[in-house]
Amino acid sequence: MSEFEDSFDPQPEPRERGIPPRPPKKTARGLMDDPEWRGSILDEIEKRLSRYPEARVKRNFSSICCLPSDPDGFAVTLRVGRNKSGEYYSVFYNGSQVDFTHRRSAVIEFGFGLSNGCRLKEYSRNGKAYRWIVELWDVKERLWRPDWDCVQLSNPLWLFRRPTIRCLQNRLINLDDDDLRVAA
Repeated sequence: MSEFEDSFDPQPEPRERGIPPRPPKKTARGLMDDPEWRGSILDEIEKRLSRYPEARVKRNFSSICCLPSDPDGFAVTLRVGRNKSGEYYSVFYNGSQVDFTHRRSAVIEFGFGLSNGCRLKEYSRNGKAYRWIVELWDVKERLWRPDWDCVQLSNPLWLFRRPTIRCLQNRLINLDDDDLRVAA
């Protein structure tokens, strides 16, 4: 118990004040919004993915991975790390990576990678991927817009060869679903 925990009176639960708790709702990113969640982030994601029977999930003590359901999809992985400041989260779309210190942002990014509103352009040379561009679907303009880019250059001799570009997309969460539009 820290020095700050005993200095505040705990607030009564909404049920104890006569107010019914807010029911979970679908968020615009397609995963259920559950503000009452207090477990690990890996448990939370696994619970949210249980709504999708076609999701293939692999989990260990520090990461969770949702494998693509078709050959044109990509793996979405979340890893939990610790440092002096506390926990941090890394979300991977195949070889690309983005880091977060906020749990909610990491969960949203993980879920968004599984949706039809996200696409991954993968560049490879000699069959080895070296660059990933994450693109978001712009509904108003009706085109894909780049969001973030990740490059790994380990062999500079590859630069003289023409790259192969593949567009990968998961469709586990359908952002065009009417239930998601109402909740947004």
